[in-house]
Amino acid sequence: IRFYYTGISGRHWDTYHKDTPDHAVGLATLRLDGFVSVETDDQGTLTTKSLIFLGDTLVVNANASGGAITVEALDADGKVIDRFSRTNCQPITSDSVRHVVSWNGNSDSRLLQGRPIKLRFHLRRAKLYAFEPATRQRQ
Repeated sequence: IRFYYTGISGRHWDTYHKDTPDHAVGLATLRLDGFVSVETDDQGTLTTKSLIFLGDTLVVNANASGGAITVEALDADGKVIDRFSRTNCQPITSDSVRHVVSWNGNSDSRLLQGRPIKLRFHLRRAKLYAFEPATRQRQ
C-alpha cells in the first residue's frame, strides 16, 4: 500500500511562503493488510470468534522471522479438531503476505468447510496481520 504525502519545514500555523525551498513529496509504504497486527515479544495466543469456514485452504499474512506461528482449529464446543491440531501444524517461520497453512504436510482444509469453527493462533515472537479461508486456484 502506498501513501504519497507532502512535507514543508515550519509550523502549521506559520505563514506559508511559496518560495520556501524546504518542502518535498514523500512516499510511505505498508505491506498488504499491514495497518495493524497482533504481535508478541515472547508467546501468546489469539482465538477468533466462531466463523463459518468458506474455503479449502487457510492463508495467513504474518511475519514470523525469528519466531513461529502455529494454528489449530476448534469445533463449536471449543475442542481441538484432531487433524487440525497445533502439533500437526507446520510452523510458519518467515515473512510473507500469503503463508499457506498446512497440517501434517497437507494444506487441504475442506473438512472445515461449512462448519462453525474457531481458529487459535499460537504466536512466538511474531506478527499476525490477517488470515483468510481461501480457495486454491485450479488449473
